[in-house]
Amino acid sequence: MYLTGKNTFAVTTVKQGTYIINYVTGERKNYLNNNITTATVIDRENNLWFGSYDKGFFLCTNPEIKIINKESGLANEDVLKLAIAGGYLFTGHVLSTLSYMKLGANQTPSIGTITMNQNRSDFNRITNLLTISGNTLVIGTDNGIFRLDISNKNPLSWHSVKIFYGPIKGIAARSDTVYFLTQNAVGVLTDKFKHQLGYNFKPIRMTSVTWYKSKTLVGSLYGLYQFVPFGSAGKFSSIRILADKGINVVKSLASNNDVCAIGTEAQGMFLLAGEKIVQFRSPAIFSGDIRKLVWTDDNTLWVCTANGVSIISFHNHYQNYRISLLNTSNGLPSDNVADVVQNGHDYYIATDQGIAVTQNLGNTSLPKPVLINDGIPGTQSSFTYGRPVIFNCVALSYKSMGKIQYRFRLKGVDKNWSVAPSGEKRFDLLPPETMS
Repeated sequence: MYLTGKNTFAVTTVKQGTYIINYVTGERKNYLNNNITTATVIDRENNLWFGSYDKGFFLCTNPEIKIINKESGLANEDVLKLAIAGGYLFTGHVLSTLSYMKLGANQTPSIGTITMNQNRSDFNRITNLLTISGNTLVIGTDNGIFRLDISNKNPLSWHSVKIFYGPIKGIAARSDTVYFLTQNAVGVLTDKFKHQLGYNFKPIRMTSVTWYKSKTLVGSLYGLYQFVPFGSAGKFSSIRILADKGINVVKSLASNNDVCAIGTEAQGMFLLAGEKIVQFRSPAIFSGDIRKLVWTDDNTLWVCTANGVSIISFHNHYQNYRISLLNTSNGLPSDNVADVVQNGHDYYIATDQGIAVTQNLGNTSLPKPVLINDGIPGTQSSFTYGRPVIFNCVALSYKSMGKIQYRFRLKGVDKNWSVAPSGEKRFDLLPPETMS
């Protein structure tokens, strides 16, 4: 047990991380869940430091995180989707469950639950949530699209209306037109959902849809496509784009007024800005497998992964950027982040163990890393020909949760960078020459 501030103390555990407990209010915060922690201290800048049994020690620069979970009244902690409509936060779960809570309440708000009637017990997740005109929530599920009118502020009067049958893979809106993806078709809803039009698409396993610079883009497990409807008889053209840039398996799309973010399965995130494409991948972001991309404003992109969420803040017309990282070492209840929404200064982060609420996106003024080298800069090292040469590298990071990745490349021998998880690289037979 360790004192960590006014009215708070820390309790280290085996496999449940550290709990910071306020002994006046009873509030508990959990850090480094699923880890064995051994010590906790707080510094004069209010940062938390955690010692662990087998993964070194960690620095938390974002301790002011609140958690919404079962103790708060959340029916299901595995949150798949988030949306804000009519002054309420909506959370989508499995079993067609939709939870809601009033935002801006002085006290902890009560949490209500709505169940979508889908007439089946399997394949009934909430797959998409989209707010239309402020007071209408479009709900995509494994079995159809529902519309929920929340203009009446009494939740007891809310009743969802099913407007389409079939599995929904993605939803996007432009003005009053809603585009949605089914198994093998692109659907369009117009005139306040009164008119529907469908376009049968090739079986490419569509995953996401967005509107970018007057173009409808469709992501799929077989690449990125541009969708162009014409006429009123369900006719359209489609063409695969950016295949030459290596964009193959697309899992998420998100666009703003100027750029489009493309999330892939293993290649990280691509930012499309006019004719220019920039790739973000691990270790700059947490993972190359992207769950969802969210713009909270025109310059802030959240990259959700199963290893945490990366926040990319752009400036200078997307020419420069800064990346902040949030995971369980920063107080998230889980590394598995599914979605993010913003309400005022608050950011709501969906995980499979509840919702994290924060206003602080991470300390960006940390000192630069210190490089420790056992050689003298500018000098050469000699090795005996015929004997193995072994390079060892050790990096310090108080925010990585033991997930530091090392890459090596010896010019003249290696054409590409190679990953060495342990930080050791061995060359058994190098040619007799000078290398770098």
